[in-house]
Amino acid sequence: MVEDSQLPDFPTPVVISDKRGRAKWTVSIPVDHGFPLLPKEYAGICSQNMKVASHVADLHSHMHREHAAHYDYYHVDSNFMDVAEAEEHGLLPGLKGKTMTFNGQDGSVVGENKDGLIEEDVCETSMTFVLETADAGLGKTLMMLWVAYGLADKEGRAFFVDDSRW
Repeated sequence: MVEDSQLPDFPTPVVISDKRGRAKWTVSIPVDHGFPLLPKEYAGICSQNMKVASHVADLHSHMHREHAAHYDYYHVDSNFMDVAEAEEHGLLPGLKGKTMTFNGQDGSVVGENKDGLIEEDVCETSMTFVLETADAGLGKTLMMLWVAYGLADKEGRAFFVDDSRW
């Protein structure tokens, strides 16, 4: 982890200071970065999240502590700042005032107009299942898709499937 005054130009967790000067952590994904991320980028962010969360917890306790390897699935980290909140406070750049355009791939996008502009609001809670795997087995993919859909349904999230690289 390197402290810097500018956000990195690649997806990664970052430590920021809230309006009261307290250290918090969030995930920064540059607005112009492609979507969806590559599976190795998601895996990297997830593994780094644990390190950054531990670092911020250490900053608050003023000493190094051993942290639990895993928390409950619905554990809420009091040192995490949601991306939307970080954007609202001006700590991360957001999509406000930017016009997104459809990239011209075959298929359709929810909220797409005939001229290719996407004007709909961003979903507050959603889950996107990315169909991209080195495993050619359809059974495993369908099972993971079904589990992801069940979780999204349980949590009241919009559910999307991205097959642009499958």
